[in-house]
Amino acid sequence: MSRSTSHASTSDASWPLDATLIVVDDTPVWTPPPTHTVSTPDGRVLQYCLYGPEDGYPVIDHHGTPGGRLAGPRFLDVVTRSGVRILCYDRPGYGGSTRHLGRSVADVTDDVAVLADAQGWDRFITVGGSGGAPHALACAARRPDRVIRCAAIACPAPYVADGGDGPAGLGPASFFTGMSPGEVAETKAALLGEAAYRPLVEQIGREVMANTEAGEPNILPGYELSDADIAEIRRAFAEPSPGRLDRARAMWLDSHDGWIDDMVAMTRPWGFDLAELRVPVSLWYGLDDVLCPATHSEWLLRHIPGVDGRQLPGGHLPSEDSFAEVLRWTVAQAGGEF
Repeated sequence: MSRSTSHASTSDASWPLDATLIVVDDTPVWTPPPTHTVSTPDGRVLQYCLYGPEDGYPVIDHHGTPGGRLAGPRFLDVVTRSGVRILCYDRPGYGGSTRHLGRSVADVTDDVAVLADAQGWDRFITVGGSGGAPHALACAARRPDRVIRCAAIACPAPYVADGGDGPAGLGPASFFTGMSPGEVAETKAALLGEAAYRPLVEQIGREVMANTEAGEPNILPGYELSDADIAEIRRAFAEPSPGRLDRARAMWLDSHDGWIDDMVAMTRPWGFDLAELRVPVSLWYGLDDVLCPATHSEWLLRHIPGVDGRQLPGGHLPSEDSFAEVLRWTVAQAGGEF
């Protein structure tokens, strides 16, 4: 077996700075930048990776549900071109980060402060997509002295178990309106707690990994995704993506605790009031989203003070161009804030 190793040139935007490109039998295998570890005051550990130029605008990214610190070439290309330095971390229970049992959405703000301190970042931008978006909003609400701007992409609304819609969130009828049957089943299982939800998470993880190992796109029956999201999944899967299996295992098999804790936390009170938000916030949403449908974005647009609503083409999954647009918004007029 022939094997050669070279450090990727910084002029190749498909690879992050400090990444290593290994070639095995003429097949590129991407090894991500080093994983860093910090300890929290309560004795847990958090693991994270850094992407983009060292002198880029500091951004803390909150991955989706499920997700993790490992990023693929499509994400890295956009980050490098956008001139940002993104810290991607495993939320508690994901990957190499210690579980924080019973955590609320707002609890992430203390962890983010530890991560920012480790980089010497007094001020930073926060971005989150899907299940990560409420966590980004929590940081903006609870840490206005440190967060400069916040972008929330395909964000769910808070769930209110009793009664109808109000300032605290959406009641069951509105919350599930327009939602994919698969997402409805997941959310209702999470409402029952970990014991009811874990078997479903494990089943989904196995099915996704079976598809990935077979070279098939991760389109699961019962989710009835929009045509736009199905097309985006197929397009992304058709492109070569070194390390895809490793990233999939970390997300779908090694992170069940974090996935479960995310969903349980998002179906309970988030631990902060969106009315607290005072920093600039943008909400990015697609009209064809069936995972966080229109009732969610409409509620958030009404209840986030001064929110900048930005409609994206398609559904739940942003394209590279859409993500680049989000990053352009985050750094616009932010230079004097650091």
